[in-house]
Amino acid sequence: MNYEAFKTAVTAELTEYLPAEYRNWQVSVHEIVKVNGTREALHVMPPGGYGGSPTLYLDELFDYYENCSNFAKTCQKAAAIFVIGMDYLSKIDICDAGDLPKDNIIFVLIPQRGNERLLAGVPHRLIMDLALIYRVVLISEQDGINSAIVTKEMAEELDLTEEDLYKLSIKNTPDMLPLDLRMSESGLFVLSNQLCISGASALLYPGVLSDLAEDVDSDLFILPGSLNEVFIIPDVGQDVRELNRIVASANEAILKEEDMLSDHAYYYHRATDQICTPKWE
Repeated sequence: MNYEAFKTAVTAELTEYLPAEYRNWQVSVHEIVKVNGTREALHVMPPGGYGGSPTLYLDELFDYYENCSNFAKTCQKAAAIFVIGMDYLSKIDICDAGDLPKDNIIFVLIPQRGNERLLAGVPHRLIMDLALIYRVVLISEQDGINSAIVTKEMAEELDLTEEDLYKLSIKNTPDMLPLDLRMSESGLFVLSNQLCISGASALLYPGVLSDLAEDVDSDLFILPGSLNEVFIIPDVGQDVRELNRIVASANEAILKEEDMLSDHAYYYHRATDQICTPKWE
């Protein structure tokens, strides 16, 4: 069956594969607004529709179905993911935002373009054509690290303004996602964090760019690689248009759209300690 037929079937039949205590729950399809796009997902909710539950992404389930060609096996897989997720949520209740530790709030750098719907519903800070959003990191000894975007509703429950979130995250993010700055074989500096997850955000770690600019005794060009890393080179008179072409070409040839940060270079001025969009003659 195709994707649409699969979506209809799994929505109608999934509860038959769930444990008895979830058989009267309701399954519906929702569009989830993500960074750089949207995804369709199944929500399995109790009667009345209130409560937390795992998100089951339909594209992942459909890929699994196409690989195994067995609908029942796919539903069993989805049910297993759901049960594991419910167990996780019983330990860390992300719905009770008031109990979330404020030391676990971090920032993430994303593009503005393509994320207008997401930004409308979350506290954020605009930086050129980029935006800072905030995530709360949930840590479990068994399940490792997960995170959730801080929505306006969650921030209100936490009694935190955007300025509060920024001050917390500027302290927490370098601690939770330590800096990784290294020289590549091609002579570019590669900037990320040690997990290489949302590593482009390390651009905004206090002192990172100023220290590097002092070390190389130069202003810096910043070439976005993805949401997860950026490349940095000293300014030795490069043609900005050529650097923009390199970034755009790499995006088209290598990156998935959901991983893209920007299609042009940025510039760091030592004198002002500011990042900007470079101009050319």
